[in-house]
Amino acid sequence: MLAVVLLAMLLAALNYNNSLAFIFTFLVGGIALNAMWFTHRQLSGLILKTLPQNNLFAAQKGEVRILLENPDSSNRYSLRLSGNDPGDTQVYDCTANNHVIIALPIQPAKRGRFKYGRFVISTQAPLGLFSAWSWQKLDINLWVYPKPVPVFPAPLRGKNESGDASFSKSSGDEFDGLREYRPGDPPQRIAWKHQARTDDLLVKEFYQPQTEGLVFSWDALASTDIELKLSQLCYWIVEAERNNQLYGLSLPGIELQSGNGDTHYKQCLLALAQYGFAQ
Repeated sequence: MLAVVLLAMLLAALNYNNSLAFIFTFLVGGIALNAMWFTHRQLSGLILKTLPQNNLFAAQKGEVRILLENPDSSNRYSLRLSGNDPGDTQVYDCTANNHVIIALPIQPAKRGRFKYGRFVISTQAPLGLFSAWSWQKLDINLWVYPKPVPVFPAPLRGKNESGDASFSKSSGDEFDGLREYRPGDPPQRIAWKHQARTDDLLVKEFYQPQTEGLVFSWDALASTDIELKLSQLCYWIVEAERNNQLYGLSLPGIELQSGNGDTHYKQCLLALAQYGFAQ
């Protein structure tokens, strides 16, 4: 459209032999040509680097992080980054001799290694007359943990005689909290004082204090669905960590001793994510 307008202006200047019209036509044309050079310059020399990525659970919304550096003495404006989904476009400005951290949204559907595909960085600055773009593919990969799914009953707060996780509440001496009354609960377990205050019928739960910690065992799950078993183990690990319990993990060929804390938690989840994949 700009070229058509410039051509019409040039024809009018030739027809009327008007010097001012010639000057204005060439001025607009010169600005347009410079805009093309400046648009290309918005991307030229930029540096993209991969940052450490955060692992996440399957079906969980997350992001991949990229460092964009501008080593030049001029600002870069309206840098658009589009990833796997064209609708998730991020727009950034990067000032001279500075950097920005770019976050591209992701939502992996399956457990395992997640590799981010190509993404495009583009701009139409400064005038929007031209578009410059570059396809990039960085070494962006992370591990996707199984989606925590509670399918089987919760295990005991310790190991049974066989060393596997059991699947019923223990009746110990330590108070574990209150839960809603279920038909068949013994009357001596009912929290009568609480019921007198609130009219809510709740039952006291007790447990045997753990010594060696929970062991979440692959063999203790009666299922042939690998992903279902991994999801259940993942759920138990998340709940045990949330409750500050000691827990270990037993997978075919992998034995993780009881512990807790962020390092142990991520180690167990990573073992589930990597199960069946080459390291």
